[in-house]
This record gives sequence, C-alpha cells and structure tokens, in this order.
Amino acid sequence: MATLSQITTEIGKKYKRTNAELVFDPRKRVEFIPSGNIIFDMVSGGGFPRGRITEIFGLEHSGKTALTLQMAACQQKLRNVGVFLDHELAWHAPYAEKTYHLVQDGETFTVFQPSCIEEGDLIIDEMEKIDKLDYVIFDSVDAMRPKAALRRSQMNDSAIPGSHAKAMSDMVHKLLGFAHRKHCAVILINQMRSAIITNKYEQAPMTAAGYSPRESFTTTGGHTLRFYASLRMKTEYAEKIVDELGFDTVMGAQEKHGTRKGSLIKIINVKSKVGTPYLKGLSNFVFPTPDNPGGWQRGLDLLELLKRRGRVRQQSAKFIYNGLKPEFQEWTSQGKANSEEKFCNSPELLADAEQLLRTLIGQKESYALLEAAQVGVDFTPEEVDETQYLPAVNLSGGDFQGVVEPSEEISL
Repeated sequence: MATLSQITTEIGKKYKRTNAELVFDPRKRVEFIPSGNIIFDMVSGGGFPRGRITEIFGLEHSGKTALTLQMAACQQKLRNVGVFLDHELAWHAPYAEKTYHLVQDGETFTVFQPSCIEEGDLIIDEMEKIDKLDYVIFDSVDAMRPKAALRRSQMNDSAIPGSHAKAMSDMVHKLLGFAHRKHCAVILINQMRSAIITNKYEQAPMTAAGYSPRESFTTTGGHTLRFYASLRMKTEYAEKIVDELGFDTVMGAQEKHGTRKGSLIKIINVKSKVGTPYLKGLSNFVFPTPDNPGGWQRGLDLLELLKRRGRVRQQSAKFIYNGLKPEFQEWTSQGKANSEEKFCNSPELLADAEQLLRTLIGQKESYALLEAAQVGVDFTPEEVDETQYLPAVNLSGGDFQGVVEPSEEISL
C-alpha cells in the first residue's frame, strides 16, 4: 500500500502540477498584497490575498474603486504588475495621476476597457502569457454583461432571464483557476441594488418576536461570487468630514456651517477565509480640489488609531505623540488642524507611527517602511525583520479595539 505522500507525488506527475505537494506543506502561508490603507489592511487581515478572489461591494460613492486605485498606486511604487479592466468605461487618467499618483506606464500598470464580459474573458486569456502578474481588478460586476444582452434590437426587449448571473458564474469559475495559476489577487468591484421582496419583515416562527429582518439590499451578478470569494469587503458611508472654515468656490462666499471636504468610510469584513471576519473600521477620504489632491488620508487614520490606544494625547489644544524613534518621543504640536497637517505631511513621522501601530497589534511588516525607502528615509528599527515581505497578522489576541472592532450588524 502506498502512503499519502507517494500518492501526492504521483498525482503531481500525472497532472503535471508542480505544486501538488506544497498544499500539504505546513509552512505554506497566504500572501497578501498591501492596499496602502492601514484600516483596510487591519480589517481584511493584511490586504488582498494572492491566489484568491476578493469582492468589494457597497452603495454608490462609498470608496470601492478608490480602494483599488490606492492599492494599484502602492504596487506601482513597488514595481509590481497589475491590470485594471474598466468595464464601466469611466477611467479618468488625470484624476488617477493627481490623487493616487497612478500612471499607465505599460510595464507595471495598464487599463483595458472591454465592452462586454466576453472581451474581458479574452483579455484574461492573454494575461496567461505574462510571466509576472500580481493583481487584476474588475470594475464592475454589474457592467460585465454578456454580448447578447447588450445587442438587443430594442431597449424594451426582455433579455434571457439569468443571463448575467450565468455569465458571471462561468467567469468566476475561470478566475478561480487563473488566480491560483498566476498567484495573483483577483479583485471584483460589485454594486448593490434594492432587493425585491414583498415585505422587509417576514414571519419567522423560530424567533422570540416572531419576525426577523430581511436584507433590503443585494449584490448584482448572481450569488456565485459571494460563495467563491475568499474575502468579501463592504464599504459604507459613515459621516461627512467638514471644513469649518470652508469657502464655497461655486457661490464665492463663506459657508455658514462649513464646507464638506470628505467622507468617513466604514470598511466591513463580511466574509473571510484568510483571517477573522466581522471586523470593521473607519477610514478618512478627502475629495480632490485644485489645491489638494485628496484621496485616502493615512495620516488621519494613524492619528485616530494611536489616539484610541493612548499613544497620542491631547491636552487642551496641544497634541503629544510618543513614537518609537528618539526624535519622536514627546513630539508636540499646537492646534488640531496644524497637528493633522504636520502629521500627514511628514514621511518620517508617518513611518514611525505606522510601525508603532503594527507593533502594538502584532503586525511586523509595514508598507510604510517600503514607502520610506522610496523617499530615502532611514528607518530600520531593530524589531523589524526586512528579510521577507509577508504581512503576518495576528487577529486573535483581542488587540483590535476602538476603530477596528467586531461588527454588530452585517448586511449580506
């Protein structure tokens, strides 16, 4: 009788799978691609998992595409290769370059605009020929319609029922093998629609009250994606960020109650096969203006997280930060707006703050170290191991308090 290891080797030889025995290797770990957003990395367990499918869904203007563009910009700095499939035909190169410093250089980042799901399928076939591919982004699932549905003679003609869901089911099954073979992260952005139900509350005899709430929203493209996605992240609008001294550029007058300059976005881990699910966090997003590129505010997120962990104290109008490096011990700044500006505009201070936060939560590796190396900042604490880049996140120690905490209510 043969042993399991011998059978595994024979299967690998028979089907020409060079990694068959690696599945049983206890040292094999899921690698993550950092998103460049510290809140997303904490909630998701390290970023976007390689070799897996990730779904990001939410209502309109909730930061779905912005998260993927931030990730693509970070990976471009690291010279990693990625592709953006813009099925919505809404790519705006000047905005991506100004806000995220993301440029189509043809070597590390390229945008395709397929008109139907069949064209996207052909692009994926061509991507098989690339030697190195780190991520693929689809924007969005609802726009990935089959050609037959787009070529109806009249707008009021009814399409084949379930044609979009069937096409997405076939596409997801194909992307599963593609992500595994290329060892890349496949990210699909999905929209939400109102669920067609007769009553939001339907009778449920098993509950004490007799009624249970039904979901009022659902995602597009059928249910196949939600089953095969290893990570499902939901984005929600939480509250607005207001500039109290804001100036209305359209009307040319001072706003009485301030000007809205951004949004606080809630990021929720709805499903995870690579970490702890049902975590949530809040991240700051500022709208771009002629004077400010905007985007995700990593400095504001770090400042809030360190406040909640007692490493940033506020005494009247003075902010005091206790960092890792000697020059950042008892770092002080006067005024909230001035402190936030100094905190966000100093690469050395941001690198120290992010490393301090990751040390507190047990995540040793840090994208800030790599970004600091890009701008020539000398920052190498002794406790950081730079020999390998695998974000090791320990989510079971109860360290996530404050902004990142278990979610009480999860939709979908």
